Amino acid sequence: MKTFSPHFDQFAIDRLRYELLKKVGWSISNKPDCAQLSDLIFRSGCGQISESTLYRLFFQFEKHRPYKNTLDILSKFLGYKDSLDFTEKLMKYREELHHNGVFTQKELKKSLLFSCIEHTAEYPLIDFFEEVSEHTHQFKTDIGISIFDSLLIATQQKWFFKNFAHQPFVRQYFFEKSHDTKFRIQHYDEAYACYLKGIKPEQDLGRLQDFVFGNCVLFRYYFTSNKSKDAATLSKTIYEQNLQIDNVKNEMYIFPYIRYKAYKLWRLEIKNAPKSELEAYATYLIDLAKQLKTELPFMEQKIVFHTVAETFVHSAIPEHFHWELKQAFTDLYKTIHPNIYQKHLKYSLPYFCENGLLHFRP
Repeated sequence: MKTFSPHFDQFAIDRLRYELLKKVGWSISNKPDCAQLSDLIFRSGCGQISESTLYRLFFQFEKHRPYKNTLDILSKFLGYKDSLDFTEKLMKYREELHHNGVFTQKELKKSLLFSCIEHTAEYPLIDFFEEVSEHTHQFKTDIGISIFDSLLIATQQKWFFKNFAHQPFVRQYFFEKSHDTKFRIQHYDEAYACYLKGIKPEQDLGRLQDFVFGNCVLFRYYFTSNKSKDAATLSKTIYEQNLQIDNVKNEMYIFPYIRYKAYKLWRLEIKNAPKSELEAYATYLIDLAKQLKTELPFMEQKIVFHTVAETFVHSAIPEHFHWELKQAFTDLYKTIHPNIYQKHLKYSLPYFCENGLLHFRP
């Protein structure tokens, strides 16, 4: 007789799905992805789960609760004894989150963190962010996600951005590691204006990285959202300062470096550069991506590919450049569904996105 697992609420399912994505290394975006995951699980020897069952788990959880046998197989695939072992280990972590005022039950949407933001409780938040900075990376990541959840429903976003945009923990785990490419929080562009306030990129490498990161995420948002005036103004700020980031290429994080290099193609389009100049720069980006691919580990190769691919998708360059880029990264495609390689480049983007927030809040 099949039974439902009483231990798996939305938080546990979210964590299970996240661990599955982390293990396989690619996004689950449709039924063919579920079919590939089904085959992978079967070949692991852990058991058999159908494509339809996995599809319901990822896309219809609210309507179709998974059976215990399904969760046992998935938990074993992830290295746990069974689903009970998974939830018991997760419970210890959840208790730590609850102790710090972060709720994991779906029915408790307004956490203590939300209340502090909503009632502009500055000093408790200062103490809290200083204290949690001593915790594990995963714990700090969950706090960053909780800040995101709180600001989605709060009314004091501007107050929070103004007062905490330069707090070290908030900068790293909310603005950077939990950056929302969809800009779902109200006044989110103003958040990055606060993040960038007072930064002088010439002072040191850290400030240079922050300057490039903050301006590039804003530029990406304005350009892909067809906010032409904002995109034009900001691109001048980014590309007319002669930053010379190639001099510190080996010391910079790959995300700000490759964004800065890739988004220059959009800057050239804004300036109505000749077609020959655009195509020459696209060729340069492909060559740069090839070079970086030989120097970087797998996860950073995905960042390079995704950033350049997204830039090409949102540009007017001919599609033969799309194919040249894909041909340079054919080995990455071996980890995902084989049909994706033959499709338009835009269909590849979800499989190589390394934005941390979207794994939890797609």
